[in-house]
Amino acid sequence: TPTPSQQNGIVVVGFAGRRHGDVTQLINRVIDANVFGSGNLDTPFRFNKQELISEEIEEWFKLRCISYYFEEEKGILYLQFSSISCPIMDADLESQLGFDSLFEDREFGDLQGLLFMFSVSILVPYCL
Repeated sequence: TPTPSQQNGIVVVGFAGRRHGDVTQLINRVIDANVFGSGNLDTPFRFNKQELISEEIEEWFKLRCISYYFEEEKGILYLQFSSISCPIMDADLESQLGFDSLFEDREFGDLQGLLFMFSVSILVPYCL
């Protein structure tokens, strides 16, 4: 017999936030399980080294985290998106040339991630 998720399809619920730790805590509270973060039951979205990806995409993933966990019994795929770092925390402002440009590039990349999340899931944003 097919499971309920096979009969009814899959629901994708996405969580997005600026800090990885905040997003993982929120998801774990919502699903009432330690899956993301220290639970290590989520699967990071990564490319294999053999796959041909552009340097731009590789750099994009270095600054962001996308992972997922599929709860098969309920037919729910939990998807999380967060920034790994913030240019304000990473850069020495006095020595960083073009800081505004760096900040805008990272924000634009984060917006691309949010667009992806909106296109594939019911989104739960985590705002500070």
